Amino acid sequence: MNGEIRTQGIVLLSAPCGEYDRRLVVLTAQRGRITVFARGARRPGNAFSACTQSFTFAVFTLYEGRDAYTLKSAEQTRFFEELRDDPERACYGIYFCEMASNCAREGMDEENLMKLLYLALSALAKNVIDARLVRAVYELRCITDFGEAPLTDGTWYSRTGSGLTESPYGVA
Repeated sequence: MNGEIRTQGIVLLSAPCGEYDRRLVVLTAQRGRITVFARGARRPGNAFSACTQSFTFAVFTLYEGRDAYTLKSAEQTRFFEELRDDPERACYGIYFCEMASNCAREGMDEENLMKLLYLALSALAKNVIDARLVRAVYELRCITDFGEAPLTDGTWYSRTGSGLTESPYGVA
């Protein structure tokens, strides 16, 4: 399945790989969580250096490989630079990206999770709503979309093939 695809996504994680490359974990609407290699992204003046940072929302053109994708081009749509200015908001942003990475599945439609992450990062960047409230709403929506749901009596239930069943993940 080697071909070129164009997809919109948010960079969840950006890590050095080799001498000049970067390994990205990107959340996309159509393909879920994917691994992307950006060749030469760490070289000074490289066109990919801005689009391969965490908290970047962009349209990516990728080559599909066997196990991962290779970045061909990227058009940055939004970079949440406000999150890098404040350590507390940066920590919340990293936490949101990590939670999205853990909840997202590869090869699955993750449009709702991507929208939720984008809205949560936008709310953090605007700094109008308390970050603790943004975190609580984000966690609840992620957990609910993942198939777990708290009820008003304090018990947790999971969605299964036979309907709602009591979950072992109770709240202490």
